[in-house]
This record gives sequence, structure tokens and C-alpha cells, in this order.
Amino acid sequence: MAVHSSPDHFSHRRSLRETFCSPCSGGEEFTEILSCECLFILGLSNDEEVRLRVEEEAEEFGDVLVEDFLDSYNNLTLKSLFMLKHFLEGPSRDAYSHIVKVIFLKAFLFIILLE
Repeated sequence: MAVHSSPDHFSHRRSLRETFCSPCSGGEEFTEILSCECLFILGLSNDEEVRLRVEEEAEEFGDVLVEDFLDSYNNLTLKSLFMLKHFLEGPSRDAYSHIVKVIFLKAFLFIILLE
């Protein structure tokens, strides 16, 4: 599952790792159906301290992909394009499945925000 994230949203990514992105606990039959693997898509930050923390986080968890553009709301389209590029070019990835999961997650989070 790919998740758009802002470089300074460390606590958001931690929360997702502890919930949605944690290993499935429903047995082998569910693990095959529900891949709980997450990849956080980020752009670059202007803040040097944030950049260093993101690098450390990427090394620790291995689930952060930082692309070479300034992270901002106006660049969300770039994040989506890099997400598609990563999954289409990545080794042995089922890109369609991951894209569907991203759409589902965004819809789910949107519903939660409405409540």
C-alpha cells in the first residue's frame, strides 16, 4: 500500500506502521489476501533537520521513498506519478493491487475525517 506523506509527519507514519501497515494477524489465508506492506511516498523538505530524520527513518524501516522534488500540496500530482512509476517498474510488484489499496485507504481516511 502506498501512502502519500509529508516529510515532517513522523507521528502519522508511526501510527500507520502500528495499525494499517503492521503484519496481518488473521492467519496465512488472510495474509495472502491482505498485504499489509506500506510504502510512504515523500518529497524533499527545506528543513535540514527534517531531511536528516527522514533519512534515519528510511534506513530504520525501509518503507520510505523520497523523490527529488520539493514536498508541497501543489506537488501531490508528482507524488502520485512517482508512486505509479515505482510500482510499475518495481521488481515483482502487483501495481494494480497496490493502487486499488491506496484508493481504498484514501476513501477510508476521508470517511473517518467526515465523522
